[in-house]
Amino acid sequence: MRKGAISPIADDIPSIFPIVASVLLFLGAVAYAGGVINERNDYLEISKAGLGLSDVVLAKGYLGNDDFKSQCSVSYTEFAKRKSVKFFISLKKFCRYVDFSSAQNPFVPVTRYNGVPPNDYSVTGLVCPTSGVVGPSGPPTKNFQSLVFPVAVDCKADGSQKGLGVVTIVVWR
Repeated sequence: MRKGAISPIADDIPSIFPIVASVLLFLGAVAYAGGVINERNDYLEISKAGLGLSDVVLAKGYLGNDDFKSQCSVSYTEFAKRKSVKFFISLKKFCRYVDFSSAQNPFVPVTRYNGVPPNDYSVTGLVCPTSGVVGPSGPPTKNFQSLVFPVAVDCKADGSQKGLGVVTIVVWR
């Protein structure tokens, strides 16, 4: 037996450590990439569900009070259940006089226009669902979709006066 040689495998032990380290590094990189891909796919599914829900909400481009309330408990909730998402829909009505000709914010109610007071209807809003979805912290800060769309709304209860509304849709898991 020669000095310094323990066995045939003893000469290969120092070369095994870099091989094991490189295999672990490769598997860690694959696992990290898989996590990033899954997170991105989840975001895309939430975005797709948000766009689908907005299509259901804005199918007619007009939302009346009764229509919004009845569709909230039926169509919107069923769609969200099918897509396995949570949602919050807010309908804000701007039924006061809106002056788009000035450089000011058009959604600030005008008290007088050319000396004639405009029809002063209240600025109101509706939400769907009315309780139980959004807690004190609101939707999560990661992987949620927030969409805002203009829509025609009823300003008077009898439907004789139409106005501008804004629908905000928030979807998350």
